[in-house]
Amino acid sequence: MSKPYSYSSNKQGSTYSFCTQHGVEYAVYFEDGSNYFSRYPSISPNVLVFGFQASTRIPLYDPRVRYTIIEIIISYFMRNKHMALMFVCDQTDHRQAARNRVFNSWFTSADDYLITKLDQSICSDDNVSCAYLSIMYHSENDKAHQLENAFVNLSKDIDNK
Repeated sequence: MSKPYSYSSNKQGSTYSFCTQHGVEYAVYFEDGSNYFSRYPSISPNVLVFGFQASTRIPLYDPRVRYTIIEIIISYFMRNKHMALMFVCDQTDHRQAARNRVFNSWFTSADDYLITKLDQSICSDDNVSCAYLSIMYHSENDKAHQLENAFVNLSKDIDNK
């Protein structure tokens, strides 16, 4: 297993950053995601959107990036067992399916049983475009059942808006 890169965070713990051996800078962020579950006021304040960006358009393959991002997520959940993280694959270049496969493979190989990860795709009526979403939460989250229920019903909730 590769060693994660050293990373730093801002004081609020909402943004992390690290630089690879190839000079590619990554930003990992946690932002308000309550709008995804506005119909579920008991859980919506505990949902953040998780994402990351590289400083270059097509960064070189580097397995340490995966380990660093996974470590940031695991570390986050060790301190915030009551929170949930949504991940929405970027659709701007129509490569969201590939991003979804990569992100899922990262978690398949992570073998961290403390994190529950659920996946869903929401496709247009003509199946031309799909949004790929994941929700992650600590397995000891006391609102796990509510999170799962809200996530499963997310596509219906979006259609009703």
